[in-house]
Amino acid sequence: MERTKYSIIIPCYNGEKTIERALDSIKEQKVNEYEVLIINDGSTDKSKEIISKYIESDDRFKLINKENGGQATAVSRGIREAKGEYIVQLDSDDTLKSNALEMIDSEIESNDILSFGFDFVDGNGKLLSIETHKRLEIKGDDQIHSFLPKIYKDANSFEAFNYLYVYRWACVVRRNIALQIIDEYEKRDFSLYEDMCFVLLICSKAKSIKIIDKSLVNYYQIKLTHSRRNENSYENLIDLRLRLRNFLNSYAEYNNINVSCFDTMEFDVSKFYLSRMIRKERYKTCKQLFKKLNKDDLYLKGLSLTKVDGESKSRKIYFFFLKHHMFMPIYFYFKNKI
Repeated sequence: MERTKYSIIIPCYNGEKTIERALDSIKEQKVNEYEVLIINDGSTDKSKEIISKYIESDDRFKLINKENGGQATAVSRGIREAKGEYIVQLDSDDTLKSNALEMIDSEIESNDILSFGFDFVDGNGKLLSIETHKRLEIKGDDQIHSFLPKIYKDANSFEAFNYLYVYRWACVVRRNIALQIIDEYEKRDFSLYEDMCFVLLICSKAKSIKIIDKSLVNYYQIKLTHSRRNENSYENLIDLRLRLRNFLNSYAEYNNINVSCFDTMEFDVSKFYLSRMIRKERYKTCKQLFKKLNKDDLYLKGLSLTKVDGESKSRKIYFFFLKHHMFMPIYFYFKNKI
């Protein structure tokens, strides 16, 4: 295929229940200057057969098969194969809004990264919330490097990473920027925090970032796994946290960023890991993890440093349960959200 403007990359592992709606949302776009690279990451279901129908009817759609390696390896493979000037990523269980590429086309201009909002929806497509940020343009090395540390300086809030306002699956990045970081990204196998790694890397290479106050993606609450690995263990959490700390330390040193909030971020990793495990595992298994966390010095340090000023009432109550090691209400807090 000749060069095109947008390469839409979709990592897919066992996505037979959702991949069709994702691909249909692309075909509804009013802008036609795109290619679609579906990276089949070792699926064992009927994903490949469903995707093949789109390949046969539209030469802009391309299927790339690979052994299962997780999201980072699938995304990196797509970026290497891409022909577009810009990279758009779409998870196989999410959808683009019908005006997404049209809006991107009118806003991208000469920016390296364009970030936009998303609709947070449940598994049935019911709208839960709309997540957008104020319009913002950041240009030049000085502005970029003063912008990036906000994730660290302001990281005593409950969700530190939200200060960056850029998400892997809700942004467009210039292909030559993405190519500069994929070797580093691919070897950073964080499982839960692959998105953060990708965003930090592309922002560190960008010369201009534009954020718009428009929601262009439907982000589904129930996310599909991209790996066969069993992640539900305390040992795996410790390994994940160590690798995240090493990456953040090297990134911060390279970009001259203060690392004082990393304990808070590691606590956030642990908290998120616990909530996801509660959604998957039995009460007894989750309680064992909770007990181990409450003997974990790094977790307890992050817990003590985390502040919830300005957060919602439910978040404050949840944090109270964490602080006082009250597992049963935490367990039912997340079970009721399923």
